[in-house]
This record gives sequence, C-alpha cells and structure tokens, in this order.
Amino acid sequence: MGKKNYYLFLFLILSMGSVQAQDYLISFNGTGASTTVESIKVENITQGTEKTLTGNDVLHLVSVITGIEQITGDNKNKVIFSPNPLSNNSRMKFFLPSSGETAITVYDITGRKIFGKQDNLSGGEHIYKIEGFDRGIYFVTINTGRYSTTGRLISNESHEGDMKMTYENTVSAEKKTYESKGSKGEVVMQYNADDRLIFTALGGESISTVSYIPSSNSTITFEFYPCKDADNNKYPTVKIGTQTWMAANLKTTKFSNGESIPLVTNDAAWMAIRYEPAYCWYGNDESTYKNIFGALYNFWAVSPGNLCPTGWHVPNYDEFAVLENYLIKNGYNYDNSTSGNYIGKSLASTAMIFLAPPPSTASIMWEYTTDDGCVGNPDFPLKRNATGFSALPSGFRGNGFSVPNRFAHWWSSTQFDMTMARYRNLQSSWESLLGGYSYNWTGYSVRCLKD
Repeated sequence: MGKKNYYLFLFLILSMGSVQAQDYLISFNGTGASTTVESIKVENITQGTEKTLTGNDVLHLVSVITGIEQITGDNKNKVIFSPNPLSNNSRMKFFLPSSGETAITVYDITGRKIFGKQDNLSGGEHIYKIEGFDRGIYFVTINTGRYSTTGRLISNESHEGDMKMTYENTVSAEKKTYESKGSKGEVVMQYNADDRLIFTALGGESISTVSYIPSSNSTITFEFYPCKDADNNKYPTVKIGTQTWMAANLKTTKFSNGESIPLVTNDAAWMAIRYEPAYCWYGNDESTYKNIFGALYNFWAVSPGNLCPTGWHVPNYDEFAVLENYLIKNGYNYDNSTSGNYIGKSLASTAMIFLAPPPSTASIMWEYTTDDGCVGNPDFPLKRNATGFSALPSGFRGNGFSVPNRFAHWWSSTQFDMTMARYRNLQSSWESLLGGYSYNWTGYSVRCLKD
C-alpha cells in the first residue's frame, strides 16, 4: 500500500466518528459509625454488571465506546480494543476457551512483526493495557496452539519509546495483583459515559448505599449508621437530602423489644384481624421473597411505634412529603423539571419485565410499560434509581395478594381515621410517588427513617 493510499485509508477509518473515552479512578472512605470501609459491591445498573472490592481497593472505570463490543457468546472469538483508535493507551480484551501458554503478537500493516510476548493464562476473559504504539494500523493475534484469534487496532498519535502491554485482572482471570497487604489494589470495571453505579459498602455493623454517575476521578464517602432489627437483620441505608432512609424493606418478625409479631398466612384469618398486629410474606412464600421484598405488615403492627430498629421509625405522611419535595426541587423528575410530581423513576429499582419471554427473575421485576417517564419504562436512564432508594414491586395484601410486578406500598405512621391509615406507593404505569389511605388490616411494606 502506497503512503498516500495508507493515509487516505487511515483518514477514512478515523472519520467514521469521534470517540471519547472515560478512564476514572474511584476511591472510598467512611464516616459516622465507622471510618473503615470493609467491602464494597459496585453494581452498574445500566449494564447489569457488578464487582466486589475491599475498602482498600481503587475502582478503575474504563469506558467501552461506540464500536467496541463486550465479549459475549456472539464475539468470544474476537480481540476487542477500547478505545479504538488509540490515543494515549487502550485496553485489549479477549477470551480464551482454555488455559495454556499464550502468544500475543503485533504486526504492522505490512505484515512485519513488531512486538510479541508470552503469558501463561487461564481460560476466560482477559484485559491488557497497551501503550506506546506509534501512528498506524496494527493487527494483534492471540495464539495458544489450539486456539487463535485476531483483532485490529488503529493509533492516531505519534509516540516515542517502547511498546508496552501490561496485564490487568478481570472477573474471570486468575491473576490479581496487589502492592502489598493493606495497600491499595486496582479493580477494573467496564464503564460507559452516564452509566449509573450503585455502591453498597459494609462498615462494621452498618451498610451504606450511594447512587452515582462518575464523570471524573473521585472519592466516595459512605455515611454509616447502624440499622439492625430484633432478628439481627442488617439493612443498607441511603441519605437523600437531609433524611437517611433504609434502602430495603423491613423484614423483621419481632418488635424492637423482642416481642414476636404473629405470622398469618390464611386469607380469611388475615381479613378477620382487628386491632392485632400481623405480618406475612408476599404470596406466603418466605424463601423467595423475604430477602428481596421484606415483609408485609398490617397497620396494627405499625401503630405501637416499635416496629423499626432502635434509632429508626416508621415515617409519618409529612416526612414522606419532605422526601417528595426535596426530589422535585432538586431535579429528580424524569424530565428535569422542578415542579409537579414525576419522581417515581428516581425511587424505583431498575429491574424491569421486558416483552415476552420474560427473564427467569420476572417475579421480582417491575412490569414493562411504554408510557413516558413511568417506573416500568426503561426510558430516561439517567433518572432510574437516581436516589438509591431501590424500590422493588413488593406488592400488598388485601383480600388476597396483589398481582405481581406492579405495586410498591409503604405504610406511614399517620392515621386517617379509626379504621384507616395513610400510605405512599409506586406503580409501574405511573411516573409519580403516589399516596392515599387504606384499611388498617391491609398488608403493606415498611421503610424506616432515621430518627
């Protein structure tokens, strides 16, 4: 290929679109009941991926740009580069079906070998950081003797010095390097611009949750508050404005004084209860729903005032209004407006039921809807679970259990009259945090608020 044609070819490739890569480092610390962060689960709720870190780790977010694919069953025979074209450095990702001595070879566009190395790699997905490639088009081959694959990399920058190719750990690779015990290690995670991450950290007896869209190197500070019920269940908490909420529904079977709450499974018996506390699990299926949805309680379990863990309480209707007003005024409406109540999406988990066939976890997902801005519509992704409240469709119990996937109801501690009390709720086909009142014997979820 002549020099003129080579640069024309390179220009056409580079003109297919501009690319901007994100490459951020996220570190962590704690405050409140614990200044030590023991572990962190990071969930990319946009991509549906997660990582687990120690408190000493640094999370390295590396973007996947347009044209760079994730390794799936459809492209496991490919070498993938991100970003491509390379400017300063790039990540090379590939999949090996089995372990073995692996030769990595780089050729320039004329077919001349310009770089090579060998590593003993396990079967699975691997990432290398590559840098020092001068301007040009390169072909990279991965060869284990029984398996080979090839990828193409473009460099649009001039670099002086040696080419480098440094191994980086992934979830499936066996290699993982730390500087030393107690020092910071680096965990790499795939990240695209505007992906929302949910960070859940353990610090002593406390669990703290943060919802965040990284846009630069940053440090996340977890506020730890103990939240443990009489059954010794520990709950994640999340700060929203001036309030700190449980980030999961209550699932205690005892009041805070240790007194047991009666479990009632029969529909007729549930409807016949008057002035006596009771709880149940959705569908009377404890094994499936206890740790996902929490319990459903009648209002007589709420009204004594000792249902929540010590230091926490069932919020009254006005305290729910504080949450609502804060979210509206601070741009959590799906359309970024600061009036009207369109905050449902910001409070709801991102779990969805899409069109048939539904996933195997359909029983815990919001029902799909095409209505703009509604809880069950995956539109406006930047607003989905923006608060970290992570509400799931836990249903309710009246004369039987509600249909699955549509509703989340929470009791307030505010009575409407002698037979009814107020609640707040989300519905898959609504964009708002709704509210109303219902009979005291109705079974609703409970979210506790820090005193």
